[in-house]
Amino acid sequence: MAFRVVPKGRGARLLVATTAACFAATGVANASCPARDVSQPFSQFGDSAFYALLPDGAFESGGAGWSLNGNSITSENEKYYAHAAADARSLQIKANTSVVSPSFCVDQDMPSLRLFAKKLDKTKGGLKVELLYTGVAGTPKVAPAGTVANGAKQEFGDWKPSGLLKLSTVLPLSKGGTASVQLRITADSAGDWSIDDVYADPRARR
Repeated sequence: MAFRVVPKGRGARLLVATTAACFAATGVANASCPARDVSQPFSQFGDSAFYALLPDGAFESGGAGWSLNGNSITSENEKYYAHAAADARSLQIKANTSVVSPSFCVDQDMPSLRLFAKKLDKTKGGLKVELLYTGVAGTPKVAPAGTVANGAKQEFGDWKPSGLLKLSTVLPLSKGGTASVQLRITADSAGDWSIDDVYADPRARR
């Protein structure tokens, strides 16, 4: 699959070459994933890769399409304003609860995810990040994407970008295949978290 980045500032457009429709190993039939707007939201942290925002991944539309499961959108943005200077919202996840993103298209050229997170009290604890998709026989499947952990050094005592979380590399995608995926983020029993600006890396390079 070919990619081309057309420079248009923060709203650069990632164009995906159209290929014949194909079947992913997950049993999902799609053409190539559609074009995505890309930017470099983590460049100030030494990551100059281009990323595409997940559906309402900045939560400025109130978590449109997300299953909040009793959690809420709050009026605090991550402090770096990586998505847009005018942003003013984030998502709070209570201990022992999960949120689930809207479905989004994934192909082999989307290896990883990143997001911003903050632990809302000074305790150890973590977020578990998982990918939900449908298997070949139509069976719901879960793939581990990674964790965001606040340890003894209070790594996430304030807003901070996560490390790279796994995406296409943990999905059974065939060559040229795509899958419809949802992101599930679960806070453990150690306390509440906030997250913001959830991005996928579509492997468009400088």
